[in-house]
Amino acid sequence: MAISKETRQQVRERAKYLCEYCHSSEEASAARFELDHIQPRSRGGVDTFENLALACQRCNSYRYNFTEGTNPESQVSTQLFNPRLNQWNEHFVWEQGGLVI
Repeated sequence: MAISKETRQQVRERAKYLCEYCHSSEEASAARFELDHIQPRSRGGVDTFENLALACQRCNSYRYNFTEGTNPESQVSTQLFNPRLNQWNEHFVWEQGGLVI
C-alpha cells in the first residue's frame, strides 16, 4: 500500500524538516529526505503515521532494517534510537560546529 501525500507531509511537518536520527536539516541537503519505517516492514512494521520517521538518505541507508545493535563498549545488544520513544537530546549531542554527533 502506498503512503498518502497527506501522511508524507504530516511526517515531514512533525519532524520540522529535520532527519529524526541525526537532526540534519533537509533544507541544507542536496536530496529530499525519505520516510523510514521505525519498525521495518520486513520485521512486521506498518505504514502508519506513528511508525514513520523522516530520515536523510545516509541515516535511512545506514539503519537499513536494523532495530538493535551491539554496544561497542559493553558488547551488549541494545535497541537503536526510536524517535517515537526516545528523546534525541538524551542520546546525542552535536560537536565540532555541527559536524559530528
